[in-house]
Amino acid sequence: MSSTLRTLGAGALGALIVAVAVLALRPGPVAGAPATDTTPAQHTITVSGSGKVTIVPDVARITLGVTITKPSVKAVREAGAKAMTDIIAAVKALGVAEADVQTTNLSLYPQYGTGSSPKIVGYQIS
Repeated sequence: MSSTLRTLGAGALGALIVAVAVLALRPGPVAGAPATDTTPAQHTITVSGSGKVTIVPDVARITLGVTITKPSVKAVREAGAKAMTDIIAAVKALGVAEADVQTTNLSLYPQYGTGSSPKIVGYQIS
């Protein structure tokens, strides 16, 4: 009986291998292969679309500044303050809110004359 069970088991295993081989070799589309006919495959979802968004920009970043050279620190600071006050007033007159205007840099440098010994001849503000 033991040999009969062995024979039946071997036959069942052989039948299983043949069934798997037949299913694996059956003709059909391969996953990822391009379709050869024009009819859509069953059980698929095809989606296409397009869109367009148009908006008006609401933010613009503009950097404005002045560079002035005068013989003294007081004179260059006053001239720089006057120039920037005029620029800020013009920007506000265009409708820009005061909260949207800010100072990002202020620099004051001495200006040296030409010659053998360095001598301050003025100041530059930016």
